[in-house]
Amino acid sequence: MAFTKYIIVFLILLPFIAAIPMPEPPTPSNAVPGNCNRPCGLLYTSGDCNRDCIIKQKARGGACQMYDKILYCCCN
Repeated sequence: MAFTKYIIVFLILLPFIAAIPMPEPPTPSNAVPGNCNRPCGLLYTSGDCNRDCIIKQKARGGACQMYDKILYCCCN
């Protein structure tokens, strides 16, 4: 009988519990732009990025820029 009371109280409180707004998921403040594609590192330097942007992407150039603590090759 006591268990039934808890179920009834829960069902009465359920609409109020459901009305509490849920927090939005955090969005990355430093999102990677669309012109940044390949991660840079020891084997792929800013010079390689610049060359690839000019040759492959037909851009004016490029450089490695940091987004979310990772270096990405970004074309201009």
